[in-house]
Amino acid sequence: MSSREGAEQAFRGLVEARWQRWYDLAVTVTADEHRSRAAVLATFIHLDERWDDVESAPTDAGLRHLVSLLRPGTQVEAAPDEDSPADPFEDETARTRRRLLTAYRGLDIESRIALGLRCVDDLTDDEIARATGESGDQVARRIDSALDVVAVDGPDSWGRARVEAELRDAVRSEAAQSVADENPWSTTDLAIRRSRRRRRRVNVVVVAAVTAVAVGVVAVAVTQQPDQPQPQPRPGRRPPRLHRWTRAAATSPVGRCEVRWRDDRICSSRCATPPVCGSSPVSTRRRTRSSSIASSSPGMSGAAVS
Repeated sequence: MSSREGAEQAFRGLVEARWQRWYDLAVTVTADEHRSRAAVLATFIHLDERWDDVESAPTDAGLRHLVSLLRPGTQVEAAPDEDSPADPFEDETARTRRRLLTAYRGLDIESRIALGLRCVDDLTDDEIARATGESGDQVARRIDSALDVVAVDGPDSWGRARVEAELRDAVRSEAAQSVADENPWSTTDLAIRRSRRRRRRVNVVVVAAVTAVAVGVVAVAVTQQPDQPQPQPRPGRRPPRLHRWTRAAATSPVGRCEVRWRDDRICSSRCATPPVCGSSPVSTRRRTRSSSIASSSPGMSGAAVS
């Protein structure tokens, strides 16, 4: 048997063993069958989702979760005993039990939970404390105070132990009348399957929403990205020299052609043969002008003749 099959069998055994007890507890505390059924199903769904974490003690974990679901409920107002139709065949003990049950339903929610766990599940003070999150002494004081309130509606000859025993019988008989005609495992398994499908749909929606948001953020970041800073020259270095291009016609042995100069040097030529002069017309004009000035000056010409 695989570990998965073992876990499923263990969970099914827990459902079949605890469904009725937990349902009786919920009905006892809330006096609402629909709410009690929903609370028990929610408890088993909670255990199924976290089975790996609670497998060592699933009963305590489930009882704690069930108690947390019963707490938000408001106080249940029970109808007075005189408003209920009297049963002519009901004996004095049955009428007393009904009055005790009415007094129990008039208690606050924490007292109803603690006393309900004692009457329905026969738990000790320490076990009730683990389920409610209180200490054992607090649970003992709470139960004693609740029994004192309930005992007011009982005969004076009944002690606390007799009141607790009669209240236990009244609670269990009341819960037995509200048992739903359904299979606990079939009902729980159906609820778990629906919960899993709902979670899968929610996960798909969440993943799609997160993906859309991420794509939008990336698109905004790309469109609003600032211009990259241009590289600046290092301080103290001269900026790159801008070359001067000169285009002119030159004379070649085969005729005139187009020659390009860059900084007084031949860069390219469209001549069939390279031009005779390797310097640009600008530098040639410079030298020609300097020669004409020197020849026109008498001093310079005399010096040149000598």
